[in-house]
Amino acid sequence: MDLQTEKLDIIKWIAGVNERKIIKQFALLKEMNQKMASVKLDPFEKQAIDAGLDSMEKGGFKSHEEVKDATKKKYPHLF
Repeated sequence: MDLQTEKLDIIKWIAGVNERKIIKQFALLKEMNQKMASVKLDPFEKQAIDAGLDSMEKGGFKSHEEVKDATKKKYPHLF
């Protein structure tokens, strides 16, 4: 599904939501997004974040359990 289709699908879903709790969550998300838009990243930081997001989209990440197990193996004296 392309980005425009996904956005329209979400807009349609939100238009039908009648629960105040969910609307408040979206309002908070909007507020956070606006605050984040004012954060200035240098080109290297933005490139690193974009690379990480691309990797995640392609399944290139480890679960919390995998990271926890690897950490326990590497630093057993801390657990």
